[in-house]
Amino acid sequence: TQADFDQLQTRGLTVPNLTVGSRFARPENSTVYEIGVKAKLDRGYVNVTVFDQTIKGFQSNVFTGTGFNLANAGSQSAQGIEVDFLYSPIDNLSLTGGAIFMDPVYDSFPGAAGPGGTVVDLTGERPGGIHKSSWTLGATYDFTVGGREGFLRADWLHEGETPVAENVLAAQVGGNAFRKVDTVNASAGIDVTDDVSLLIFGRNLFNDEYPLSIFPAVAQAGSFSGYPNAPRTYGASVRFDFD
Repeated sequence: TQADFDQLQTRGLTVPNLTVGSRFARPENSTVYEIGVKAKLDRGYVNVTVFDQTIKGFQSNVFTGTGFNLANAGSQSAQGIEVDFLYSPIDNLSLTGGAIFMDPVYDSFPGAAGPGGTVVDLTGERPGGIHKSSWTLGATYDFTVGGREGFLRADWLHEGETPVAENVLAAQVGGNAFRKVDTVNASAGIDVTDDVSLLIFGRNLFNDEYPLSIFPAVAQAGSFSGYPNAPRTYGASVRFDFD
C-alpha cells in the first residue's frame, strides 16, 4: 500500500525500484497427485513415488539488473518419479540412495521478466534452478576400536544439467548459463572418550565447479554476475558432552 511505502521511506530504507503494487503477486494454486509403494526388505527398504504437480499462478521472482520482478506465471507443472532406498549387505555397512526424475515446464508464462526490463515468453521452457534428474548415493561403515565406536561415511550427489537463471541466455554468458553437479563428500568420526568425540570431514573432494546462479549485473546493461559453488573444503570438530 502507499502507507507502507511511505513508512519505508520515513525509516530511511530506500528501495529504488519499489513502486506501489510492484512487489505483490496473486496466490499460487497447487494441485498434486501422488501414488507410491513402500517395500520393507530383509536388510533394508525401498520407496517409490510417482507424482503429477500443477501450480497455477506460480510466483516467479527474477532479478533484472535494476531490481526484482515478482510475477505470476499462468501455469507451471512437473511430472516424475522419486525413489529412495536403504540396504545393509553386511553388518555395520549401510548403503543409502535416492533419485528423482521429472519434467518441469512453464505451461504458460508469456509475460516473464527479461534483462533490463524487457519482457520474454517462457512458455514451454524449464524453470530456472530445477533439474530434470538427480541422485545421491551414500555408504556408512560403523566400527569399534578399543571399545570406542566410530564411523566412516562417503556420499555422492549428482544433478543433471540445470538452468541457473530464467532471464539469461546461454549465448550471453559463453554457454555457462547451466550447472551440472557431481560432488563427493566424506567424513569419519570416533568417540575418543565417554565425553569427547572427534569428527574430520572433506566436502567437494574433487573440487567440482559450477555456478549457483547467474543474473544481469546491477545497472550495467549487457553485463552479468554470478555466484560459484563452495570449493574443496576440509575441517575437523571436537564435541564435548557435559553431564
